[in-house]
Amino acid sequence: MALMQETSSVARNILVLILASATTAWGFSRIVSKTQARVIVEKVILFFLILSSRVAILTTIEIILSLLFESLLFFGEIPAH
Repeated sequence: MALMQETSSVARNILVLILASATTAWGFSRIVSKTQARVIVEKVILFFLILSSRVAILTTIEIILSLLFESLLFFGEIPAH
């Protein structure tokens, strides 16, 4: 009984892998590089990547300016010896 369950489990796994490989190959064969939807999606993704990079750059500049401003205030209160 255990041998039959193990055999059917292996057979099921092999069948799933074959079906997954076949549907993946079919899907890749249907991809066209200049599909209108693909071009639009790539432009939207590019927009969000550029937006994210600009936010990261501005955040870094704000942190540096904040540290510089606070340092100047701090060292302005301490008398120089």
